[in-house]
Order: sequence, then C-alpha cells, then structure tokens
Amino acid sequence: MRKWVAALALSAMVASTIEAAAQPCFLPDEIEAEQAMLFQTELMVVAETCRDPAYISFLKRNIEPVKYYQRRLVERFRRNGEKRAEAALDSYLTKLANESSLRNGQAPKTVVCDHGANLLKTANALGPVDFRNYAAEKAHLNRQHYRTCK
Repeated sequence: MRKWVAALALSAMVASTIEAAAQPCFLPDEIEAEQAMLFQTELMVVAETCRDPAYISFLKRNIEPVKYYQRRLVERFRRNGEKRAEAALDSYLTKLANESSLRNGQAPKTVVCDHGANLLKTANALGPVDFRNYAAEKAHLNRQHYRTCK
C-alpha cells in the first residue's frame, strides 16, 4: 500500500512538473504588463458595475501605457508560438473580464462598489508614470506566482 501511495505521489509530482514546464515562462516586463492588464480589467468591471466614470478617465490619461502593455503581451503570445497573437490577447482580456464579472456578480452591487472604492480611487490618481510604477510594484509583489524565464 505504501509503495502505491508513493508511486501515486510521484506521478502527481511528475505531472505537475510537466504541466509547469509546458506553461510558457514570463519575462519581467511581461509580468508587469499582465499586472497592468489585470488592474485595467478589474477597474473596467467595477466602474461599469458602479456606474463610475473612473475607467474612461483612466483610459484617457493612460492610453499610451495601456497600448505599451498590450504590445508586450502580444509579443509574449508571439514568442510562445501564437500565430494570431493579437487575437490571443483579445481572447485573454475577454477571459479576464469574464472572470472578474462572474466574481463580482456573486455579490450585491453595493458590496462590489464598497469593496471597489479603493480601486476607483487608485485609478483616479494614476497618470502614465504612476500607472507604470504601480504595475511594476504589483509585478514585484506577485512575481512568485509566475514561472519566470531563465
């Protein structure tokens, strides 16, 4: 019985190692780009839910960094073999928005808006340089959740 449990544990370890190896790695600026897009997507969903203009004004102020981060992610998809990298980015961003909508949709609107107040406040304070610094800080704080390229 112990041999069977050990073999099962070893199989699970090998499977997770193979799965991790199959997942494309991230370059440091790609982590930053993903963190920026996570922020933008969450902001979009919360602002829409709460009928707050923060998302539109955030985009107007930060269109250049947003475009930069989107280009970085397109390059990442391309580097990882995506033939239609722009379409892959669109699908990815749609997936993020859907996940955020589903997560936020489970709570009453008042709760989403109460919890999202800091996000909206942060978005209203971020200009291009601040947004880049914010994304870089989030990338640094969340780096351990990424498989980084060697």
